[in-house]
Amino acid sequence: LQTGRILMLSLAGAGVTILAIVLMTPLGDLEEPEVSGARTDAAAGSTNLATTAPTPASVAFRPVELNLPTEAEEIEVQRHQHELLELAEGLTASYPEDTDAWHVASQIYSELKKTDLAEATWRRCVDMAPGAAGPYVGLARLWVAKGMEESAVELLLDARSAGLNSAELVTQLGTAYENLGRLDDAEECLRQGSELFQADPDIWFALGRVQSQLAEFDRAEQSIRRSIAIAGESEPSLFTLSRVLVRQQRTAEAAEVRDRLAQLRDSSKRAEDRFQESYERALRDIAYTVLLASASLAEKHGDLDRAEQWVRRGMAIFPQGLKSYMSLASIYRKRANLAAVLAIHQRLLELQPDNIINYTNLASIAFQVGDASLAEQTLQQAVARDAKGVVARASLARLYLVLGRVTDAKRLAAEVLEHSRSVEAYVLLAKTYEAGGESEAAQAALAKAREIDPGHALLGAADASQTRRVP
Repeated sequence: LQTGRILMLSLAGAGVTILAIVLMTPLGDLEEPEVSGARTDAAAGSTNLATTAPTPASVAFRPVELNLPTEAEEIEVQRHQHELLELAEGLTASYPEDTDAWHVASQIYSELKKTDLAEATWRRCVDMAPGAAGPYVGLARLWVAKGMEESAVELLLDARSAGLNSAELVTQLGTAYENLGRLDDAEECLRQGSELFQADPDIWFALGRVQSQLAEFDRAEQSIRRSIAIAGESEPSLFTLSRVLVRQQRTAEAAEVRDRLAQLRDSSKRAEDRFQESYERALRDIAYTVLLASASLAEKHGDLDRAEQWVRRGMAIFPQGLKSYMSLASIYRKRANLAAVLAIHQRLLELQPDNIINYTNLASIAFQVGDASLAEQTLQQAVARDAKGVVARASLARLYLVLGRVTDAKRLAAEVLEHSRSVEAYVLLAKTYEAGGESEAAQAALAKAREIDPGHALLGAADASQTRRVP
């Protein structure tokens, strides 16, 4: 059973949106809350610098009980494996024209070592011409494991010809070339990939491994160290690094790396002694990830009841997973159940109080339901927690603009500018001047913004706002 990274990356490569983050853009514009309570995007809309307080929503938003799990259920291996297999079958039966459904099902089969099923399902997915690289990578990985590298190379090059690419595709293509002994092709593929996907550790490690075989030991060392800097030490990376250092006759450094490798192997052996525990943990991670991906598919197709069912199932397996809260909030937004959305964001803030975005999200939904006081209080807490940050300050400044508290908004906008002399900060300051009737100061702030980036999209919107206000 494989663990989470390959699964999650491949799902992302398929275009499956695992979570939907409702983010109140820190330097954008707030609107007054809608009376209907059905607004769906906290960051959407036109400029609104109203100087009166927002009208409270007419609907009473009473606290709701979400009944979310707090303790993870025990993993029963056979039962959960069976559940995942049923999920895979259900996805392809419910959404037979959606390549994402076939890809998620293939991933489930692959993780559960149902190799023939995984291959057949990925073949079906690829035949449907998916719009992402994930299915090609999954099928190619199976073929490489079977020793079918030529077929894997052909498949991945077909994906590239179709305009598809991903870090995983680059790594898999480079590995297939390497296994075929086409080291020059492997190096070129991985080197180009490292330029496109500079933060991907697998590409850098594969590149270092190939460079080592080409006797490019200094470059190999650089690539491997780059991989370690991104992802941390692993047995393969330390083993390859020690060999590269030996080939450069740096024996003392190589010995030190081998010592770290021995420590890491000892730790891994202790983990293997708890195999059942590790297996159950991996199965829990996989089940949680595919359940959220499945919920996203159901939500995309408007099947909100099933989407909620799968999100809640994922929560039962891993209640600490914050992504499931965002997924559930997205579902309730589409149902216009903003009271539930508010409760979810309050819970998220309790679970993750150091994440400033949780404060801005909660403030956004509070404002939408007409509770400007809660929005202000939440953002004030964020400002106090993030003393030198700009996200909370900018959001609170925008809120004060809508509430007509121009002096407070101007003070906060000036603080934002102190920490970040950016186009966004100058535009925010210009809006506070404009709201206070200081047109010349507003124009001066916009001029400063143009000096930074004259083509910035915010400047076009600001100019349009200024034009609308010309008598």
